[in-house]
Amino acid sequence: MKPSLTLLLLAAIVSTEGCGTLRNHVAINDDGGEARPYGGARWDIDQALQTSHELQQMFLLDAPFSFLGDTLLLPYDLSSH
Repeated sequence: MKPSLTLLLLAAIVSTEGCGTLRNHVAINDDGGEARPYGGARWDIDQALQTSHELQQMFLLDAPFSFLGDTLLLPYDLSSH
């Protein structure tokens, strides 16, 4: 793989890290739902199990960052239930 393509893919992955946590707190609330404890990490794993191999890697790379974000937001999630 060319270095420029590798750098572009790496930048795309880094810019989306933690997106499961953001989805858990923003997209679900826009739909009228409530954020779930560790919902971002759960969403990443669910998506990884349901998508193509290329996208699986993106979701699996995002899962630890979503786990970290979900852990930081855990007191908020627990207080909203």
